[in-house]
Amino acid sequence: MSRGKTGKREIGEVCKGPLASKIDLFLTDMARNGFGGTVLIAEGDDVVLNKGFGLSREGIRCTASTVFDIGSITKQFTATAILRLEEEGLLSVNDSIKNYFDYVPEDKARITIHHLLTHTAGLLHSYGEDYEIAFRDETLKKMFERPLKFQPGTAYSYSNGGYSVLAALIERVTGRSFEEYLRSTFFDPLGMRYTGYSLPEQLEVPVVMDKSRKDGPYWYLYGNGGLLSTTGDLFKWHLALHGGEVLPELQKKRLFIPYVKTDEGTSFYGYGWFIDMTSRGTTLISHSGESGEGINSDFLYYKDEDILMIIFSDVRLNSKIAVDVVEELLEEIIFG
Repeated sequence: MSRGKTGKREIGEVCKGPLASKIDLFLTDMARNGFGGTVLIAEGDDVVLNKGFGLSREGIRCTASTVFDIGSITKQFTATAILRLEEEGLLSVNDSIKNYFDYVPEDKARITIHHLLTHTAGLLHSYGEDYEIAFRDETLKKMFERPLKFQPGTAYSYSNGGYSVLAALIERVTGRSFEEYLRSTFFDPLGMRYTGYSLPEQLEVPVVMDKSRKDGPYWYLYGNGGLLSTTGDLFKWHLALHGGEVLPELQKKRLFIPYVKTDEGTSFYGYGWFIDMTSRGTTLISHSGESGEGINSDFLYYKDEDILMIIFSDVRLNSKIAVDVVEELLEEIIFG
């Protein structure tokens, strides 16, 4: 589908049409039973619902402008940044990481950028706590000292650590901090005012995030999680990504190639995205995120139907279960 430019128009509360009204009633009822979060539904370029429901665990009333920690949805920005740099001739996904770091031991020298993007490098899932103070080079050296789970390229194992290596690589190539690169290349040009690892103090908006979080060097988190955003900002990103504002068409398509079978049902992994077939035989491109105790998010693009669903949640009960239930029931409402 051809898409127009995103512009910098803020996307506020929206609820229009019979489908949105039906979803609104359902989510309002869910809020009475403990659901707290923000949901955006769009058909093509048209937002039909963008609204907050209920309260967060900290008592924050969820609105269309509430900022959430989006967890592993962050990975799509890291992957897109890598392809942007490849398009500019600054790297190749087939490069070994030893081209960019001078402390890579011999058993890690076969790891390529492609392996990191697809979770096939053999790195561990995690090497430390998200909000543990960790400096870049010391963190990478620690990661590279640990044994691999398998030889690079021979298996799949989801690794947050691998995406932290990618963030460090972006810093090495650009000479800028990871967040500064994302902000100057993506967030500011697209008008994503409420997206970043830290937000300007003058933006007085409610933020749902891990309360232990403070500004600091969190290299167990950078690149793989921790970005803050709103449903409206992620919709701007979605339009720009699929409208050719972020990557040329051929590069964009590489994000969604099912490179490797995952260990989660029938899904495959691309570059920063899971790729699945729905029960209707259509393609679902998605990623979920989790942060702290109970903050969960889902970014789901039903490609063939051109329907986008973004769900943020922070509830007193099991938030992951709540998001999964909401997602399943919304699919029933939308697709029948």
